[in-house]
Amino acid sequence: MPVITRPTPRQTHGAAATGLKAAFDRASAPQKTQIKEAIDRARDDVDSWCACSVEIGFANAKGEPTFHGYGTHKPQSATITMPKEKRLDLSVMITVSLHDLGDDEARVNKAGKDRAVRDRHHIEVTRPDGKVERLDGIKPDAKELFSSTDISIRNLVPGKYVIKGWPDGTTADGYCEARVLELTIKP
Repeated sequence: MPVITRPTPRQTHGAAATGLKAAFDRASAPQKTQIKEAIDRARDDVDSWCACSVEIGFANAKGEPTFHGYGTHKPQSATITMPKEKRLDLSVMITVSLHDLGDDEARVNKAGKDRAVRDRHHIEVTRPDGKVERLDGIKPDAKELFSSTDISIRNLVPGKYVIKGWPDGTTADGYCEARVLELTIKP
């Protein structure tokens, strides 16, 4: 998989090889508010010095992931109605993990920026038929302390999609509460 340079907020780099390449412009997405809310949640996660988490904004469907709580070992969940394009456009924010950097604000800020420079994030989508599409090597923004990547899941069919996001050196499943979204698409 390609190593990706810093993604801009409206772009997904290197996704052509995986099929997840964004087919929309965030600035003109029908559900811009949901994207903004996901970005705000990512910023709140960073401000709270949380472990790496994934925040997802639907760009062309109405829905919001439900977080079932830390320690439940239940992934986030959401149900949406099939978009008319049979394509789901998403903005995926993956935060830099800050929970293990101590309790000194200056140290956490510096170590978080250092981690953002070194980290690479990954997005994986498992379709109802088991086919997996993946985007690797996403570089977080050292100022925001999260990556922001737009993706499109094409040729949607009704069923359950599993969307995962995680940084190098760990997995999505180890903290599925905040790194996995089980998304049900209704006809």
